Amino acid sequence: DFIQAHVQRALTLASLRDYRGATAALTNVMKGIPNNPSWKPFRDLVTRSLQQVVTMMNADTGGKPGDPKFGLKELTLLLEEQHRDDPTNLDTVIGLAEAYMSAGRFDDAGKLLDSALLASPAEERLLAVKAQVLRQLGDRPGAESIIAALRASENPIIQRVISVTDAQFAYTDGMEARAKGDSAAARPFFERAKEVLDAYVVQYPEDYVGYKFRGFVLQDGFERLVDASRDYKRAIQLNPNDFDCYRRLAECAIGMSHFDPTIAKLMDLVESQSPDS
Repeated sequence: DFIQAHVQRALTLASLRDYRGATAALTNVMKGIPNNPSWKPFRDLVTRSLQQVVTMMNADTGGKPGDPKFGLKELTLLLEEQHRDDPTNLDTVIGLAEAYMSAGRFDDAGKLLDSALLASPAEERLLAVKAQVLRQLGDRPGAESIIAALRASENPIIQRVISVTDAQFAYTDGMEARAKGDSAAARPFFERAKEVLDAYVVQYPEDYVGYKFRGFVLQDGFERLVDASRDYKRAIQLNPNDFDCYRRLAECAIGMSHFDPTIAKLMDLVESQSPDS
């Protein structure tokens, strides 16, 4: 109960964007757990929580290199220590790979995953993250080859990952085309992303991720702020701790010229909890 309480506190701090505080909390509790087999379930719990913090951080930064204030360096060092202690722990490997990606260290993420895949070449979770790394490195054929192979998986979690990854790839292609000034070329990618996510929210109506990413597409790809706001509100209902959705909802409200004071108060509260405020 003591360990679980500290883990919950760390995840609460992460939901408030205090990733450095979350990392410190997890580091402290990990130091108090004996490194022997009987305590392994508790160490695994903390490691899974570290991975979750990295995932939240990545969502908060939009997949771009992390802001130093988020404590990415400390988080990465802790995950590297955990990986040295137990290199076979897949939660650690995936968490560390995502931490590297958040820092823009895609080559390091790829090497880490390649090493893990030598021992577990058919591990689908590793392959799914590897596809994301390859896409970031510009190896689109390699990424698509992995995703194509994973489509035969009977693991429902992997199927969810594939659907979201398909949408993310299409969204990224659209944003890249738009950044080059080619809005006409961008539109089919955004339409593809929306098509995938429309099907996803029908199949998985209780998963906030589908509504969140569809909101991204509606907001950034089509400037449909009313529809995007609706999706962000649904995502918040399903996961009240996702600050990114609040921020995106506020952006939509500003764009529609009727900023919601409730959202403003919430954003002020979250920002006040930041270690740099």
